[in-house]
Amino acid sequence: MAEIRIDSRGLTFTKFSVSGHSPDLVDGAGAPMLSLAPGIYGIEQVPGQSASFEFQVTHKGVVEYDTALIG
Repeated sequence: MAEIRIDSRGLTFTKFSVSGHSPDLVDGAGAPMLSLAPGIYGIEQVPGQSASFEFQVTHKGVVEYDTALIG
């Protein structure tokens, strides 16, 4: 398991869920730590909607995502 911090303070809507982890909304304004096993996850800001974007946690605990999302 990797400890991943997700900070959404800069977003208008700070709550999100992580598909593949939990359907519950998390308030990212406090930059919570999540324990995630290696795999592919999606960030959902509206429950039941498609993920806004996906990221992968590698077996080394590294988070990888499409760099086109930066900015």
